[in-house]
Amino acid sequence: MADERTEDGRMGRPAGAAGKEQGTGREKRWFACTFLAMAAALCGLAGLTAWVDPFFHYHKPQAGLAYPIHNQRYMNDGILRHFDYEAVITGTSMTENFKASDFERLWGVKTVKTPFSGGSYKEINDSLARVLRKEKRVKYVVRCLDYSMLLSDKDSMRYEHDFYPWYLYDDIPWNDVKYVLNKSVLFDNTLGVLKYTKDGGTTTDFDAYSNWNASYTFGKEPVLKGYTRPGESAEQEGLSMELKERIRGSLEQNVLSLARECPDTTFLVFFSPYSIVYWDSLKQSGTLGQHIEAEREVIKALAGQENIELYSFSDCFELVCDLNNYKDMAHYSEAVNAMILEWMHEGEHRITAENYEAYLESIEEFYFSYEYDAIFEGE
Repeated sequence: MADERTEDGRMGRPAGAAGKEQGTGREKRWFACTFLAMAAALCGLAGLTAWVDPFFHYHKPQAGLAYPIHNQRYMNDGILRHFDYEAVITGTSMTENFKASDFERLWGVKTVKTPFSGGSYKEINDSLARVLRKEKRVKYVVRCLDYSMLLSDKDSMRYEHDFYPWYLYDDIPWNDVKYVLNKSVLFDNTLGVLKYTKDGGTTTDFDAYSNWNASYTFGKEPVLKGYTRPGESAEQEGLSMELKERIRGSLEQNVLSLARECPDTTFLVFFSPYSIVYWDSLKQSGTLGQHIEAEREVIKALAGQENIELYSFSDCFELVCDLNNYKDMAHYSEAVNAMILEWMHEGEHRITAENYEAYLESIEEFYFSYEYDAIFEGE
């Protein structure tokens, strides 16, 4: 193709070059506009989730919106950081049927409930520590120590690291993209809050949050239906030095250290009152003696801490032996949760350095001599 020249003889642009440049310019503008539109849309969606904030990551509930509170490991941290309260009820499913209104009535302070179903000592303590080490407003913590976890490792967690929503728990702002630009969060939670509000819903209170009492039947039949009894009673195992060290390490890391750091907070700690069927499982498996020795180690460690009040209801034999209080061998009804708060408020069944030996002797005598076979008669 011959070169095009201007009238003065200088080289000109090839034919069609101007059209190509104009086309390229239009394409660049189109891409720029598209990019800006997409960025604006993403910012808008991110802003909507941040404003509604269904997991309370940035703030407490917006006035005028109704929030269904139901997802423990996604919402509990935000509840503790942003809600107004002076008392916390926390623990595993053993604490899910507590009613915050009962604690407020008895102690006269605003209360929230943040249970972690199946949560380990570490998970529950870490949740409290993130708030208590920064805030001084928490006067009371109600916390359950599950019997089933007495011998667990101090770093035990129910869920693997990759499963957990750590982006909601750290102070790294840029990984919040996993929250504010999350399709599931947007459609199931952010828009879910707006729909729930439009449909006339009300924000879940801390009596109803995670409360499963109405979803189950209680009594001997459901308890025994879910229980497979071990064979003949085995020879009783003792508590090894290794297990004693494991218990002490877990208590130091997951209970005592935080209590020492927060001397103005009273920790109301209790052992979960499992049913007589649980004690049968210990006796049959040969671990009843080991369990009582493990409980002794916990009591000796916690009884000397001034701002920890330790309670146990395993010597409430009428309660433990009445299977109408239970849906399985461990989980009790909300009526039991209510009684626990009443007892703690009155200081009943508190374990101290002065009375713990008598307490341990009484449960050892009772649970070793109990006629467990009678439970299964007439099945």
